[in-house]
Amino acid sequence: MLMSGLIGHRGARQLAPENTLSGMSAAIDHQIEWIEADVMLTSDHVPIIFHDDHLQRVTRHKGTTDQQTWAQLQAIQVQPPYGSHWPADTIPSLVQWLSTARTLGVGLNLEIKPSQPKLAKLTARLMLEVLKDFPDLPIVISSFNGAALDTCLNIAPTYPRARLWDQLPTHWADDARRLGVSAINLNNFKLRRHQVEQLKSQGLECYVYTVNRPARAQKLYHWGVSGIFTDRPDLMRETAFSRSSHIRQALDVNDSIE
Repeated sequence: MLMSGLIGHRGARQLAPENTLSGMSAAIDHQIEWIEADVMLTSDHVPIIFHDDHLQRVTRHKGTTDQQTWAQLQAIQVQPPYGSHWPADTIPSLVQWLSTARTLGVGLNLEIKPSQPKLAKLTARLMLEVLKDFPDLPIVISSFNGAALDTCLNIAPTYPRARLWDQLPTHWADDARRLGVSAINLNNFKLRRHQVEQLKSQGLECYVYTVNRPARAQKLYHWGVSGIFTDRPDLMRETAFSRSSHIRQALDVNDSIE
């Protein structure tokens, strides 16, 4: 397996401020060993951990994310979800995110999330530059953007890659071979059992986003899904996926897993 059966979605998105160091801590509090996060660029090309093109959904500010400098974004806080006991937290840089993950001993699914399609290759390149200082971290790189994954394949082919789709297209097999991906990540609401079987028949793992109901998680486990992304790790601890958790020991997908 590339990752654990349970992967914290943007940390633990319904428990703590998403894509923040608090969110990472909240996920770990519920025994999560892998965490998904989104990488995009500031206006001065600093890779940060943030999901939206605009600020207003999760902060008390307005504006386009990629029009803010890193200095400006450091003054903005991500708000916690309703009912959370976690306080607001700052937007982390990719360096801060990786440093904390290394300290806490978690693996990362880094989704390249360019704020504009034209920034896909640049986002990938600058992310990979930062990753050079963290060779010991277990990382899987994913994206909806084929150009971003192609850039990773050309520059740093040893990192495992996963292709994201909202719905599995007819050309998925050709695309997967061209990009050399090891997994396909698909939308929970549009996934069908036969698609999981098709992916596995081609030697690909299948991860599903975003699963927050234990009954659905159990069904997906029996379908043969490799793992799920969840906003609610507290609800998933008794599911079968919680028993298929590990930290990969190397970047090479052909290496054995301890």
